[in-house]
Amino acid sequence: MNYSQQQADPKKHLLGISAVILFHVLVVYALVTGLAKKVIDVVRAPIETKVIEEIKKPPPPPEVVVPPPPKPGDDAPDDASAEGDEGDAPVGGGSGASPEPVR
Repeated sequence: MNYSQQQADPKKHLLGISAVILFHVLVVYALVTGLAKKVIDVVRAPIETKVIEEIKKPPPPPEVVVPPPPKPGDDAPDDASAEGDEGDAPVGGGSGASPEPVR
C-alpha cells in the first residue's frame, strides 16, 4: 500500500480540523468581546526600573617585600658597603646593565 493512498482519507483528520476551527472561533470571540483590550492593558502596565551601579572593588594593597633577616655572625648591616666601590649599585644584583643614578 502506498503511503499517499493511506493518508488520503479525510475522515481520519476530522478531529484535527475540528480543533483548529474551534480555536479560531474562540480567538474571534475574544476579540469581539473586548478580552484582547484587557490583555493589552495588562501587558502595557508601567514597568518599574532601577539603575544598578556596578560595585567597584578597591584596588588590592601593594605587596610589601620584606628583606630576608641577616645571617647570624654577619656584622655588616648593609651588603653594599662591604663591597667597596659598588656602593651605588642597586640591591638585588640587577640585570648586568649600568646602574641608574639616584635622584
